[in-house]
Amino acid sequence: MGHKNGLADENYDLVYLVHESLHSYFKNSEITHAIIENIADFELAKLLNNSEKSYTGHD
Repeated sequence: MGHKNGLADENYDLVYLVHESLHSYFKNSEITHAIIENIADFELAKLLNNSEKSYTGHD
């Protein structure tokens, strides 16, 4: 079972999984979290959605 946003957007759960997996490669800080958001939440989401649609990150 994924996130409720994944019900309306088939790519949401995959982007979230990539986002979370990237945390295992970087130390936990505000700057690395911003980098992870740029990689996954913005760029990967736009690529998978084949549009300029990205996600706003998460808390």
